[in-house]
Amino acid sequence: MTPAALAAEPARQAVEMPPVVVDSREQAPYYYPGAVVRGLKTGDYSLEGHEDQIAIERKSLSDLYGSLTWGRERFARECERLAALEYPALVIEAAWPLRPPPRSRANPRSIRATLAAWSVRYRMPVWLAGSREHAQELTFDLLRKFWKQSRAEQAAAELQALAAEVDARADALAEGLEITP
Repeated sequence: MTPAALAAEPARQAVEMPPVVVDSREQAPYYYPGAVVRGLKTGDYSLEGHEDQIAIERKSLSDLYGSLTWGRERFARECERLAALEYPALVIEAAWPLRPPPRSRANPRSIRATLAAWSVRYRMPVWLAGSREHAQELTFDLLRKFWKQSRAEQAAAELQALAAEVDARADALAEGLEITP
């Protein structure tokens, strides 16, 4: 097989994205066909076999306000766990500006400042999806893009290893050494 054919091989191998994993503690889970429901160490959504690499934390507006006020310490611990992953993200089912939910006394500027600070501290993108429906779509898009990117990186690493092997064999041939398979 030529190097060009080998380079094209990973792209031709249609590998399906693994199932979405939905945390069993999720109060209002999104529905994804073929999803697996089980406990996740962190986050609400991940990909089967990649739970230690990617997690998406979902928040409704009222849940966000509660998590950044009376539930702040617990949510900070959750963000610390998320920060250990390759790609953590927070998807919020609301639009900007973040208007406080009924009966909330929290200052929206304080909520915004905390989100900005924690996004930087925990390397966690914060996505304002506008609505629950858009948040569900965005969550799936993030999982799918992560999967595609990880597949591309894996293919690139495999090609680099193959190229190194070909170079080593070519060098050995050039030196007149005998190569054993």
